[in-house]
Amino acid sequence: MVSDAIERVVVLRHPIERVWAALTTAEGLSRWFGSVAAIDLRPGGRACFRWDDLDEDSVATIAVVDPPHRFAFWWAIEGLAEDDAPQTLVDFTLEPVPNGTRLRLVE
Repeated sequence: MVSDAIERVVVLRHPIERVWAALTTAEGLSRWFGSVAAIDLRPGGRACFRWDDLDEDSVATIAVVDPPHRFAFWWAIEGLAEDDAPQTLVDFTLEPVPNGTRLRLVE
């Protein structure tokens, strides 16, 4: 198993509720992540993403929902059988800070 991780921390000039909605609603996700999104926001629920310019769909399984502080999902390499594809955890942590929200992403 590979344990490499990519981590990025940014401060966004938006309230935590707005950042949460951008990460956890179909409307919010489709504005920045994929052309179309659908989400069943509960642990074990599914999120589906479509990129029209790539003619590609991805499906993720929701792992953590802790409004409005943490959201995480698992997804795999597309095109491989679900049982064979390596899984990646995408984990968002939100923290209110003066004038905005600190967003930490680890994948």
